[in-house]
Amino acid sequence: MTPLPLRDDAGNVLLRVVADGAGSQRSDASVPCPLALVVVELDGRILMGLNRWRGTWELPGGMIEAGESPGEAALRELAEETGVALDSVELTGYASFVLAPDQRREDAAVFSRTLLEPVEPVPSDELVELMWWDPAGEELPDMSPLDAEIACRCRPRP
Repeated sequence: MTPLPLRDDAGNVLLRVVADGAGSQRSDASVPCPLALVVVELDGRILMGLNRWRGTWELPGGMIEAGESPGEAALRELAEETGVALDSVELTGYASFVLAPDQRREDAAVFSRTLLEPVEPVPSDELVELMWWDPAGEELPDMSPLDAEIACRCRPRP
């Protein structure tokens, strides 16, 4: 694992990732948590998408909509961005960021799921390419170092 804090080329900073086997707890409830990310694993590989606008490989996920729980947002964003429709995901952590350019603090709820059967993800308007990334040794050009670190720390529990 890479030591934190970790900064990307855009100036965003990953401050902390809280992941534990007993159900993760946010470290500071006063920090907004408007985002849900999903770590989907199949045969030791993690589903990553190439973001059309940022040009980086990242985890599926997005903003939590009004009236939606973080878990519901994770499932919706995963289906919208990759075509992978799941019935459930497990909360496996929280990631704390300082986001550029305005240096605002935010947390993201991180969910995960191990797939037992192969699925064929489908690109979307946002994630224009999808791949199963092997974090044990496969380096991708243009990989978001923040998302890669979150994916490694919040992998599904056995």
